[in-house]
Amino acid sequence: MKSRRRSLRRSEAREIFNHYDRNKNGNIDKPEFFALSEAIGPGMTPEELEIGWAEIDRNGNGRISFDEFFAWWSEE
Repeated sequence: MKSRRRSLRRSEAREIFNHYDRNKNGNIDKPEFFALSEAIGPGMTPEELEIGWAEIDRNGNGRISFDEFFAWWSEE
């Protein structure tokens, strides 16, 4: 059952990731991330957005890959 739940969460995360990857380059950049953040938690300060960005962009390359996004998405 756990693998099925994980699969459902992964497909849900992929759908959200693809929606906010507006330029379809396979990554979420900062403007796309800010749009995503506004949708799920309106009213975040610029400082909170930067903190969130740094937490999700774990390798610090300035882009959020699906793997980084999914790792963040699936944290409990």
